[in-house]
Amino acid sequence: MVADVQRFGIDLTQLLIENISLPPEVEEALDKRASMGILGNMQQYAQFQAANAIEASAKNPNGGGSPGLDFGVGIAMGQQMMNAFGNQMQQPQSTIQAPTQSTQAPPPPPQALQWHISRNGQNFGPFPAEQLIQNGLTRETFVWRSGMAGWITASEVPEMVSLLGSVPPPPM
Repeated sequence: MVADVQRFGIDLTQLLIENISLPPEVEEALDKRASMGILGNMQQYAQFQAANAIEASAKNPNGGGSPGLDFGVGIAMGQQMMNAFGNQMQQPQSTIQAPTQSTQAPPPPPQALQWHISRNGQNFGPFPAEQLIQNGLTRETFVWRSGMAGWITASEVPEMVSLLGSVPPPPM
């Protein structure tokens, strides 16, 4: 670009681009996309728009056409608002979640059981089952997890059998 300007005998020392114009359709699409990103919760936005439409309709004494059409639109808007606001009236505010189509996140994976072990009179843990061997689990180690009545040896716990089966016997 500098060479193109220099052939006219001018030195280009700075270039400032002030504006790049896009076709109106592209600008409108970009504006809508940016607005949707800023809004976040489309359910709340739809409720806001419905409330604005009702307010605008109330300010227009002539309505949008025939009285029958206005009546039908009013009934439909009322039903839409009842559906939108109805769930919020029935549920506590802390449990309300915006419905989503296919973007709803899957439920979290189930929590792994956490085990405690007792070694030399000291309790250690909690540990997931796969970390028990490296933390000193043997057949004689006392173990406990939430839901158990008390401490029992690992050899008595059905869940520990597969873990203990992979542990070599003590050296002779």
